[in-house]
Amino acid sequence: MTGNDTREKALDVLKKQIREQKKRIDPAVLARAQEALAAKGAAAASVPYDRETARAAVEIFLKDHADAEGFSRKLAKKLHQDKN
Repeated sequence: MTGNDTREKALDVLKKQIREQKKRIDPAVLARAQEALAAKGAAAASVPYDRETARAAVEIFLKDHADAEGFSRKLAKKLHQDKN
């Protein structure tokens, strides 16, 4: 059995478990949860953030990152692309 077969079997088991759980959920509750998730996603896209707190979080991450310099370059490139 290859790793891919094992992965596929695990995914099949997981999909079956998800289907079984969905059957147990009240459809009205599921619909409300989906609406709440959609609303949260839309709100998250428009919520401003504290630039200094974000910078501090990235600095803490980079301090312990194995390839801090490489990650920092990739992040700077990505941020520059998003501005343009």
